[in-house]
Amino acid sequence: MITDIDTHTSVNDLWIHDSADLTKAQILAGFFDDPTVDGHFPRPFGVFYNVDKPCYEDMMEEQIETAKTAKDADLDNLLRGKEIWEIREETELV
Repeated sequence: MITDIDTHTSVNDLWIHDSADLTKAQILAGFFDDPTVDGHFPRPFGVFYNVDKPCYEDMMEEQIETAKTAKDADLDNLLRGKEIWEIREETELV
């Protein structure tokens, strides 16, 4: 939108959207265009919030590489574990 800045309006009066600001993104996403309401807002579209995060595949590859460089795993020790469960035959209660 093009806005003329005059003596009554300054840049500080305008909404400057920052796609890295989660709060502004949530406010903007809450706007809607309901023509039955006076002074309705136009429907927002575009990128509301943008955050840089690694993708799932990159994180998975990193986890696999970390596991490969860790100490050797012993499946038998893992399955035996330190705790055991003993299953006993249940006696009938009278």
